[in-house]
Amino acid sequence: FRTNLPALEDPELLPLLRIHGVEVDVLEPPQATWWRITLLSLLPLLLLFAIWMFALRRMRGGGEGLLSIGQS
Repeated sequence: FRTNLPALEDPELLPLLRIHGVEVDVLEPPQATWWRITLLSLLPLLLLFAIWMFALRRMRGGGEGLLSIGQS
């Protein structure tokens, strides 16, 4: 059985777990890299910009593209 626990300030928990034979491995959480933080910050802005550009193009009548139906 495995579980993830946040940092605890209970000084009695770790000795209690060891008394009952629970194996405890402590690992530090992975650090986020600068490019990952930047990507996650810019992705919503880029998505909103793309939706905005699509809406502007449709309002100007620029939707006559490959998939639109022409006059016969």
